[in-house]
Amino acid sequence: MTDKGQCYHHYKCDNVSGCSKKEKHHKYKSKRCAHGGEWNPEIVSCSCVHGWVGESCLDLPSQCLDLERHGYSSRRSYLDLNQTQQQLIQPPLVYCYISSKTWGVIRVFQNSGDLNFNRSWEEYKKGFYLDSNNFWIGLENWQALSAAGYQVLTTAITIGTRYRVYKNFSVHNESQKFSFSFNSSVEQSRSVEDYPLMTKHEECLTILQNKPFITKDSDVDGENCASRIGSGWWYDSMNCEASDCNFLGKFPKDWDTIPTYQRLKIGGFDTELIKEHSSRIAVYWYIQKE
Repeated sequence: MTDKGQCYHHYKCDNVSGCSKKEKHHKYKSKRCAHGGEWNPEIVSCSCVHGWVGESCLDLPSQCLDLERHGYSSRRSYLDLNQTQQQLIQPPLVYCYISSKTWGVIRVFQNSGDLNFNRSWEEYKKGFYLDSNNFWIGLENWQALSAAGYQVLTTAITIGTRYRVYKNFSVHNESQKFSFSFNSSVEQSRSVEDYPLMTKHEECLTILQNKPFITKDSDVDGENCASRIGSGWWYDSMNCEASDCNFLGKFPKDWDTIPTYQRLKIGGFDTELIKEHSSRIAVYWYIQKE
């Protein structure tokens, strides 16, 4: 028999099976797949989803590279954070990006211009997702990952630019409005010959350290910058324009119809260059352990 949840001969029942006493007597084993997985008779195992792995989809990776070792490439996945797991109702759902067998990172957001980032506090807290090019990890998840040692932040934008790396980047808890802090930042670059459009990536987060994350429905002293700019972000509510590296606001695919103050602001970038190449721009941040 090959249907999901049926019992198979020559296997001893386990605690996943749900086999009856009679079936246990005959040493059958259920091939029921946990967490939404589907039994695949061709590989004699479950086809798991959401990053669950193992024969019955009962195991979670503890880091992104664990997925690669189970035969998966870049994908959404739940991660087992061990002790920090107790902080969450469920394991954090993240997007693992795996570029080789020795390099795997967690992308905390990506924006290709196809997803509305003008969301509520609860949505930013829990996370939201359109596809692998447009998503937000969730501040609650990010804070738990930060506590688990994922404190190297890299900020980047496509079109062959430089990127910045922040060390000891820590997202604080909800009682602190998910503010952040870090110890240092350094600019890194690829080959100018390979990327002739390379532009400078100015440091733009220092001014926002320990500032609250603000959404369109947040209570703030001063102006609600999220309502004005068009996305949740860390803002100085007395000076919305201080958030030069807010990649989530109004995206330049509709550049000519967007008021100047709402255009995507990226410190140090040539706005005309961004406008010219807006159809193939994607911005993303990812985190990893030291």
